[in-house]
Amino acid sequence: MESQNTSPAPARKRTQVADVDRSMYDFRYDDSDAQKLEAGLTPDIVREISQRKNEPQWMLEHRLRSLEITDANFENQRSAVKEEKAMRMDNVP
Repeated sequence: MESQNTSPAPARKRTQVADVDRSMYDFRYDDSDAQKLEAGLTPDIVREISQRKNEPQWMLEHRLRSLEITDANFENQRSAVKEEKAMRMDNVP
């Protein structure tokens, strides 16, 4: 039977590449162009964003309609999850 060497491997010495310019990775984006709005997505916020972007009326209408569809789908999904949860709880012995 062979003898297994259980001693830990020698630690590697950390090295650093001196010729790599790391300054290109040390940056932050300026927040001066950021726009602050309330949390969430409501028709009022959609209107405000559309106004700030100077979008045409048809685009605003499209976005508002999309928001309505999303809200309706969210409510349908929420009710489906509640029903599934109730069914699971009813089947517990």
